[in-house]
Amino acid sequence: ALCCGQLVVGIEGPGGPVSLVQSTVRVHELEADSPAGQYLVDNSQLQHSGPGILFRRSKDLKDVVSWGEYAKWGTTIEGQDSRDGWVRYGGYFLPVEMHGVRVLTPQSEEAADKAEVVFNQTVSNASKVVSFRKLLSSAKAAGKRTFHRFVYKWVPTEYVAADGGAQPCEIVGPGSKPDTYNIYVKPKSFSPYNVTNVPKASLRKVEKVKQFIATPKAPKIGTKGLKEVDDSKSSIKLSVSYSNDNTVMDLKIMKEAPMRTIM
Repeated sequence: ALCCGQLVVGIEGPGGPVSLVQSTVRVHELEADSPAGQYLVDNSQLQHSGPGILFRRSKDLKDVVSWGEYAKWGTTIEGQDSRDGWVRYGGYFLPVEMHGVRVLTPQSEEAADKAEVVFNQTVSNASKVVSFRKLLSSAKAAGKRTFHRFVYKWVPTEYVAADGGAQPCEIVGPGSKPDTYNIYVKPKSFSPYNVTNVPKASLRKVEKVKQFIATPKAPKIGTKGLKEVDDSKSSIKLSVSYSNDNTVMDLKIMKEAPMRTIM
């Protein structure tokens, strides 16, 4: 489910509203001894345009806490794995997967000790690699609350047109047809533009690389920290009466435009 509406998979693109029902298991059914762990709120595979994932009261995507309470993409949270596709966080739940791809990626201290942080990775520029331990130590010395995360990035490539000319481009994600990709072409002489469903054969190469970067750790919250949205402050309700047939029509007008769509 997305904020500002519910999505039906297949009707709209990756940025539109979504509705998936995975379960109706309630909060009290979570195992008491589920281990706590660090999870990255990961948008590297879903590539959704919204700012994060909405909190749920139960293991049901429709049972959202409020449209203004969500886990922001790129932050690391501490939660409990319920081993059924959900993570409990601050008394509420977050789904591990959306649309068949992972949106909560477990992060371990052991992995952090061995991880490498990759900066400025491009086709023409050699990668600068430093140990994650060194980066983490620097962050702690500066007094910042940080954690590590990794993301998968498409390697920049070139789009080869029918006339043989090639233009630099970035892969946005898979296309709607088999073996095709949506790309963002960045010509040197004019404005960038998007091309959808480009065949794999028209790209120099299609490759993903794993990158480790530092990210701020999200603050812990409890059930008291989440506030319900006051509907009376966000919208205006009207009743229109037609005198000829006594018909009454109720209207609801939002005071402000809705925020960007949230998972």
